[in-house]
Parts: sequence; structure tokens; C-alpha cells
Amino acid sequence: MSKVKVGDKVKSLVTQFDVVVGETYPVIEVSAEGGVCVKDNAGDSFYLMSREWEAIPEQTPFKVGDRVRVGEVRSDYTAYVPELAELNGQFGTVAIADGGDDDARVVMDGGRDWYLPLGALELVTDEQPEQQDIYLVSGYASEFPTQEAAEDYVKSIGSNGEEYRIAKLVRTVKVSRVTTISLEAV
Repeated sequence: MSKVKVGDKVKSLVTQFDVVVGETYPVIEVSAEGGVCVKDNAGDSFYLMSREWEAIPEQTPFKVGDRVRVGEVRSDYTAYVPELAELNGQFGTVAIADGGDDDARVVMDGGRDWYLPLGALELVTDEQPEQQDIYLVSGYASEFPTQEAAEDYVKSIGSNGEEYRIAKLVRTVKVSRVTTISLEAV
């Protein structure tokens, strides 16, 4: 059996719940007994015993300049640096591919840079859209990740006879110093 570390990928030798035989999964934790915790097809963590996975040889690490999306930063990291939890789902560019502790320095869109664990990073490919859906409620500056979340918010604040509109952000275009926002009714 090969050794793996957080950020490597392994091939599953079993089908269980949201893990399918033959598919590859990123390692998010390694146990002393040789088992690994992977991010499964549902986005949850799933433990595979040492006999249930196989290392994938010659894994390609992140390179300087790679576009990445921050997945879920583990709670043991956010316990020390709570701001890391706010990076989940955000995008950035790799500035240093391996900071020495199985992490990479990532310059986030917006300019701030962080050393982030490799297991929390996902390479952004052409097939993955960078913009996530964002829903807006008329009269409020808050953004919501789903239409349901926006509707729940409107229900929680009560209407008092007012009409609220929920719109999906389609595109933001920056022209000189003016920002134009296009909305699509939901």
C-alpha cells in the first residue's frame, strides 16, 4: 500500500453510500492505521479503510498560477483562524504551490492572500463555472446562495403588506467606475 497525504487523490476499491468503485476522491485526512477520509460524491467526508482504496501514482500538485476554489476548510484550521471559514466557495490564484506544510499560498479574488491546506483547494477547470448563483431580495443588500434561502429570508422578515422581488444575479459588468447589474426574474 502506498502512503498518501492530505490533498492527494485515491481510487476507491468499493462502492458504499456516496463513494463508487473506480472513482477518485481527494484525501482530506489520513489516519495512523492507513485509512483515509475523502470528500465523497455528495461533498461529505467518508472514511475508507486501508484495504478499500488505492493510491493514484504521479499526482499533479497545484502549480503557481492555477485558479482554485476553496472547498471546506476543516474546523481544526478555523478554530485557530476563524476568518478561514468565510473563504469557503471563494476563488483565488495559487501564488506558492507548496508552502511546506501541505498548504499553498492563494491570492483570493479581492487581493488578500492566505496559506490554505491543499485538501481544501479544488482546481478550477474550464468545465467548472466560477460564478455561483446569487439571489437578491429587493430593498436589501444581502446575497443568498439559493432561491429558497432568499424566500426563507423574506418569510422571516415578514411582508407588512410590502411586495418583495427575488432576482437571480446573471451578470455583473464593470465599466470605468460604474457597476451595472443584470437581473433575471425568478
